[in-house]
Amino acid sequence: MVNLLSCLLLVLLSLHYFVACLAANTKNITTDQSALLAFKSLITSDPYDMLANNWSTSSSVCSWVGVTCDERHGRVHSLILQNMSLRGIVSPNLGNMSFLVILDLKNNSFSGQFPKELCRLHKLRVLHISYNKFEGGIPAALGDLSQLQYLYLGANNFSGFVPQSIGKLRQLKELDTIQNRLSGPIPQSISNLSSLERIGLSFNYFSDVASALEYLHHGSSIPVVHCDLKPSNVLLDENMVAHVSDFGIAKLLDEGQSQTHTQTLATIGYLAPEYGSKGIVSVKGDVYSYGIMLMEIFTRRKPTDDMFVAELSLKTWIIGSLPNSIMEVLDSNLVQLTGDTIDDILTHMSSIFSLALNCCEESPDARINMADVIVSLMKIKALVLGANRV
Repeated sequence: MVNLLSCLLLVLLSLHYFVACLAANTKNITTDQSALLAFKSLITSDPYDMLANNWSTSSSVCSWVGVTCDERHGRVHSLILQNMSLRGIVSPNLGNMSFLVILDLKNNSFSGQFPKELCRLHKLRVLHISYNKFEGGIPAALGDLSQLQYLYLGANNFSGFVPQSIGKLRQLKELDTIQNRLSGPIPQSISNLSSLERIGLSFNYFSDVASALEYLHHGSSIPVVHCDLKPSNVLLDENMVAHVSDFGIAKLLDEGQSQTHTQTLATIGYLAPEYGSKGIVSVKGDVYSYGIMLMEIFTRRKPTDDMFVAELSLKTWIIGSLPNSIMEVLDSNLVQLTGDTIDDILTHMSSIFSLALNCCEESPDARINMADVIVSLMKIKALVLGANRV
């Protein structure tokens, strides 16, 4: 009799536990559903009716477009709504989806400030909101997302400083803040992130180097020729500002002098033809080296790579790609990180490569000067930013 009562009690306790767990799970699913419906209510434009026709209480949340649930916990695991042309503001209620791991809203038209409530998503590993119209400051509370590995904020209207708290994201592998209206330094604490594999640098990297050369060439009555410009001689300081370094073989030109001669050999692959063959040094030699640098950065190919033999050089490879085969020479990583259309990519990169080739004309007299390089870079930057604001 005692054993029977004990068994009955055990069954009742198990049933109670099962019902309690079921109720808790239902509550959690309801929490996610409520958060997503609140998100939907703030969408002002859904041109493809992706959410309007699908996100309904008549169907399971886990079957909704863009939603994936975790089978183990029965909670929403990821929300991926990229490239849907959605317009509106992001509901702070998404911060209640405590099991969310991936939030991808890339390439829509979300505006307003990024809700700080989303910084409560402590399981979040991927936050991708690039190519929208978010404005205001980057929330300092992003530093509380301790599991975050991928943070893409590029091509928005964020302003102010990058918060120091980003340096707390010890798991961070990739960070992109380019094409915003940010000012001030990138936090020095980011240099302590041992897991960081890629950081989106400002377009200013190229203009910093160009401005440095323009100052050396035209900033005084005595031009300075660097003579050995290459990527390893461009250093980034703690504020991520590019500086030209290593002036070991630099030459000073007398007032009114346009060139001089040297027997000191610079780095193969970056030196101008007249430098290599005749030892002629001029400011136009630095311009040539700058053009080679541009090509290397955007193709991820060094001018000394094994593929460049006989008549094929980095320069002739680029020439052969214009105007219709640019995608074949462009660094594929750059394509993956951009939300631009193929036409936009072709337009922008055609401008970059054309500028690089203007720097690398065989005749020094035919090469562009660094003052005009800066003007061209600023025009290209304006076009890139303009295309991403549409």
